[in-house]
Amino acid sequence: MKLAFRFIHPGLVLLFFTVSWAQSSADLKSKYGTPFKAYEIRSGLIMRVKFDENGQASEMRIERHAVTDPRVNLERTIPPYLSKEIVDELVPVAERGARRRGEFSDLVLIVGGSGKSTDDYENIAITYYTRHSKECNGLVAIVIKWKNRARQS
Repeated sequence: MKLAFRFIHPGLVLLFFTVSWAQSSADLKSKYGTPFKAYEIRSGLIMRVKFDENGQASEMRIERHAVTDPRVNLERTIPPYLSKEIVDELVPVAERGARRRGEFSDLVLIVGGSGKSTDDYENIAITYYTRHSKECNGLVAIVIKWKNRARQS
């Protein structure tokens, strides 16, 4: 609550009360939707997770923090050594199942300045998203999806 004084006449003082409340969680949710939770798995790298009805991870999305201020010079890509380290940590090779090879298994899709490729396994699919531009050149996101788990949240 703010208290304001205003002098109108030398002998008269008026008090004005201004009430200002911070926006509640419900107010923000109604304006912007449900907030998402993210884990910071490395400095500057976040992971958002969707879970199935049993509480098991069904989808993981790893990406750099979004930076909209061009004056902030943060790394915008995920180095190859780090992407392998993170994927192996989150989904060890033994949990992936057999690697699937098919007609399109090594296909890389490139549209404009963006591309994606998928490593397909028996239990999961790992999709790598890349961007190729002046500002950003390399891996920008990794999405791991479990095939036998339905996404709930």
